Amino acid sequence: MLPPQRITIHHDGMDPVSLRTKSDVSHRLDQIRRSHLTRNFGDIGYHYIIDPMGNVWEGRPLSWQGAHVGRQNEHNIGVMCLGNFEVERPTSAQLNGLDRFVAHLMRTHRIPVREVKTHRELASTDCPGRNLQPHMNQARRGALAFVG
Repeated sequence: MLPPQRITIHHDGMDPVSLRTKSDVSHRLDQIRRSHLTRNFGDIGYHYIIDPMGNVWEGRPLSWQGAHVGRQNEHNIGVMCLGNFEVERPTSAQLNGLDRFVAHLMRTHRIPVREVKTHRELASTDCPGRNLQPHMNQARRGALAFVG
């Protein structure tokens, strides 16, 4: 896995639920982890998770290769936003947290903006959803303080 050379953005794509507390988020992450374990991923497939309040949660350790983009996980940091952004919209706190954290990862690991992708740009999927993809397109064009 190390050194990271790419960042890939995802949504959970599950049925929408209200996540208002750390306990709600922890329960949702346990659901995702259990689902990934049944698929022999070894742990939750993502390295980091952004909740609707903008908090960053660690998924699997960064030293472990992720399980989030088929055959493209090597040197690829998986960042997932909790929510199904085909049917709901990310919160402004979540988008701000995502932008800040991705900028931090880019600086820390010297990853250029051209290597910040969304799942759909690497595989045939709707992920990260029609309501998060436009934000990522705009952020990468520099309209937001993405690498600030």
